Amino acid sequence: MQTHAAVIAWVEGGMDPAQRLEFETHLAKCPDCQAAADALLQERLKPPQATPAPAPTPPAVEPKRSRGGLARTALILVIAILILVAGFVLGSWAWHLAHR
Repeated sequence: MQTHAAVIAWVEGGMDPAQRLEFETHLAKCPDCQAAADALLQERLKPPQATPAPAPTPPAVEPKRSRGGLARTALILVIAILILVAGFVLGSWAWHLAHR
């Protein structure tokens, strides 16, 4: 069955009052338009098909990247020792200069 454009406009509320009155007068007498309007209304009033919700996916967790923890700590320790030794040497040198 082919749905007439007037039936679609009537179902969707796209007619002005004069057109709607004229079409409803025609609709009362035309079984083809009544069937088309009924089929279109049933289709529009049908609840949407429920689609199952997708299963939740666990969040992607990136593995913690090691920033060379041991190597970095060792480097910092070596630098700290060098700074302490340099400070001791400079302090010792300055003391010897002052007490000559």
